[in-house]
Amino acid sequence: MHAAPYALRIKMGIAAIAAIIVFGYAYNRSYALIAGPQIEISFPPDGATLNESLVTITGRATNITALTLNGREISVAQNGRVSETVLLSYGYNVITFRARDRFGRNAAAVRHVVYK
Repeated sequence: MHAAPYALRIKMGIAAIAAIIVFGYAYNRSYALIAGPQIEISFPPDGATLNESLVTITGRATNITALTLNGREISVAQNGRVSETVLLSYGYNVITFRARDRFGRNAAAVRHVVYK
């Protein structure tokens, strides 16, 4: 007599777990669309003082369709890695990355460095 409600509870529990898994997976896969373009600059750190005029800027850019460095379009590896060599002027320099995604959203990352 009590077997039917127990079986129903088990089915509802399994359905709830399945729904949580499906929604979790959908959120995980759509996070890139929700988050927009992301830029991380690994080197040089902001405020760095550099002793060489030729410096390789490294970082990572994800969820982008276009990336520029100081107004010049640059390429991004398939895994999102960015490595670009820049010639610094003596003194204070501003390094600006700008990214755009397929929905027109923009992101920017700026580094201020000094070449002595």
